[in-house]
Amino acid sequence: MRHTRKKKRLSRLRKKGPVYIGGRANDRCIFIEMISAEGLGNQLFIFAAGLTVQQKTGLPLCVIPSDKNPHTKIDYRPLFKIPSKVNIVEKSNARPRLNAANLTLNLENGHRTAKWSNANIQYNSASAKNVKIPPRLYQNYASIQKVIPVVKDALMTNEFNTKQVYRDLEKETPAGSAFIHVRRGDYAQRSWALDKEYYLRGLDIIEKDPNITTIWIISNDLDWCKKVDWASHTKKTLKYYNSESELETLYKMMLCTAGAVLSPSTFGAWGAMMGADMTEKPTIVFPQGWLTHDRDPINPFMFPEPKWTKIPNSVAITTTLI
Repeated sequence: MRHTRKKKRLSRLRKKGPVYIGGRANDRCIFIEMISAEGLGNQLFIFAAGLTVQQKTGLPLCVIPSDKNPHTKIDYRPLFKIPSKVNIVEKSNARPRLNAANLTLNLENGHRTAKWSNANIQYNSASAKNVKIPPRLYQNYASIQKVIPVVKDALMTNEFNTKQVYRDLEKETPAGSAFIHVRRGDYAQRSWALDKEYYLRGLDIIEKDPNITTIWIISNDLDWCKKVDWASHTKKTLKYYNSESELETLYKMMLCTAGAVLSPSTFGAWGAMMGADMTEKPTIVFPQGWLTHDRDPINPFMFPEPKWTKIPNSVAITTTLI
């Protein structure tokens, strides 16, 4: 009788949602926790790291929320839902299981941009415990490249294929579009914003690409952008774009499949990785001094050259490694 009651209770719980009690193979999961105070770009890198671990382990992901996002109050976790592969859990409910989970994905000295691969993923299939990835940003293109299409498919299914606003963006963004992402706002406050000379050097490079016909200046500070003499550096059609919606801005960048000039922003990088980088011969420009640290001062994200072109920038973007 006692055994029957327990089975019925578990059955009722499972009807309400996934239960990961850690004890049987089909109950285990990979916990990934969205780091506090990180925007959508960095959340996508963490999600991609979880997907990479999932490909090796076969376990579903349990995504724990971020808080204090400096850019929005939106909970972006619904974007990551993939049936039978990704589930959304609350921090309070997951904390005991998260604390008891085995650590996987061994990063060299915790270095946020170090390249890692399946060889770094430590997983014992015989263990009854859940697993978790360390709270890092995983900002390395080479390490998550294989799951970028999976990330894109999730965003398309859960958001970009569901609303008319994105169809309108498609209509207004012609083939041959490229974008220049000018990140200011919070970057200007931190002295991370790049000067106009960097962006004009990038424009000079994409100007040479005959497949690019329209260039979109995408920025959170269009007043600053409109003071830059872009027209003297290009004969292509120039247009400006800004939206209060991060998701609309991200999709706009994804639609610019001919090329990009990036600011030192993971948000813009994802726009290029899920857009222009998925085409055969785009022109993608990024700042050489993306992040400065003592181990990998050049091309820390390991964007592949010559498909991606790094150019000097005069502002050193220095951060504290997580």
